[in-house]
Amino acid sequence: MAGKVVTPGLIDLHAHVFDGFTRSGVHPDLAGVYAGVTTIVDAGSAGSATFAGFTRHIIPNCHTEIIPFLHICQTGLATMPDIVAESSIDLGDTLDVLGRHKGLIAGIKARMVSPALEIMGMEMLRLAKR
Repeated sequence: MAGKVVTPGLIDLHAHVFDGFTRSGVHPDLAGVYAGVTTIVDAGSAGSATFAGFTRHIIPNCHTEIIPFLHICQTGLATMPDIVAESSIDLGDTLDVLGRHKGLIAGIKARMVSPALEIMGMEMLRLAKR
């Protein structure tokens, strides 16, 4: 077949597929299997307070494999800016959600941007690393 490409399924390493929960979220299958992408890494759209939306509404209702990162901010990208005070981060709750979803959550996302950097500095990165 001329003009066609045959390839193994593609992997999108940075997407936001928390559709309906964040303004930047797209439907996983539109960015995924309908576009030749079999696996999408969600780059921390959800935080500890919003992650249940992934397991209840996003992952069970799509055909694309999703590998989520957990945002260090409790609300993830549902609020922008995400980190507006030190209280935006609840390390205990983050670790609890991470523990409950071991094997699903691939890592912790910390957006090193303003105003988070001015508020938290490198402490945000240290918390995410913990």
